[in-house]
Amino acid sequence: MSIQIGLKERVGYSKIKMNYFAVILHRRRRDKIMKRKIVSLFIAVLTLALCFTGCYRVQPIDGPESDAPSKKTESTEKKTLSEAGKTAEINIQIEDNNGENKVQIPKFESNTESAAIAELNKEIEDTVVAFYNTANSRKNEWPFITTRSFDHERYLQTVVQYEAFPNIEGPSVKTYIYDKYEDKAITVDESFSIAKTTADKLQKSVERARITNDAASIRNFEVQGFMFTKSGDIEYFVKYEYNSGMDAANELMTYTLTDGELHEMTEDGVFIAE
Repeated sequence: MSIQIGLKERVGYSKIKMNYFAVILHRRRRDKIMKRKIVSLFIAVLTLALCFTGCYRVQPIDGPESDAPSKKTESTEKKTLSEAGKTAEINIQIEDNNGENKVQIPKFESNTESAAIAELNKEIEDTVVAFYNTANSRKNEWPFITTRSFDHERYLQTVVQYEAFPNIEGPSVKTYIYDKYEDKAITVDESFSIAKTTADKLQKSVERARITNDAASIRNFEVQGFMFTKSGDIEYFVKYEYNSGMDAANELMTYTLTDGELHEMTEDGVFIAE
C-alpha cells in the first residue's frame, strides 16, 4: 500500500521546515547579539575599573595642627654619592690616655677636596680641640672626650661627648654631620627645617615627655646636637636645667622623634638610636 503525499501536504511540510530554520536562525542571531552585549559590558566594566585604580589616589587627611615635630625627614628619591662622599670617612686625630685623661677627637677625611669637610674640621678644631687644650693645660683638671661615629648610606656622622673633671654641670655634646650625597655639612638649624620643627617646639615636646611629676618647668634649654637614624628620622641631644636652688640639676637627654620619648644616658654615654 503506497501513501501519496499531496501537494498541500508537501507545501505545509515545507512551511514547517522553513519556520523551523527561521526559528533556529533567529535564536542564533539573538545569542550572538547577547554575546556581543556581554562582551561590550565586560570591556566597559574592565576599562572603568582600570581607570579607577590607575587614576584615583587616596589623599592623606590632614589632622589637627600639633606642636609635635614631623617624623618624616628624607625624600625617598634615589641619589648618588658625591665625589668627596665616595671616599669620606672619620678618623681619630687626637687620642690622649695620659694620666686621668680619656680623649678621642675625630676628623673628617676624603681623597677628594671638599669645602664642607674642611668646614666640619674647622668647627671641630674651634670647639672640641679648643676645649681639650684648655682643660689639659689646667692643673687638677682632666678632659674626658669620647667619640662615636656612624656611616649610614647618606650621612657620615660623629657624636662627641665632652667634659672636664671635676665637673658639676655634667657632660655636653657636639655633633658633626656630613651629607655624602650633597657634599655639605648639615647644621642643627638645617635639621629643624628637615624635621619641620623649631627649638621652641622641641622644648615643649621635651617638657611633655618628661616622666617626672614635678611641676617645675625646664630652663636654659639647649639643642646641643642631632643625628639621623638609619631610617632617616632625627634624634636630638638636648641639655637643660630643672628645679631650683639646692635642688637645681642638669640633664643631658636624647629626644627621638619616632616615639616622642626622652631617653636617659647609658653606660656608653648619651643615648643613640642608630
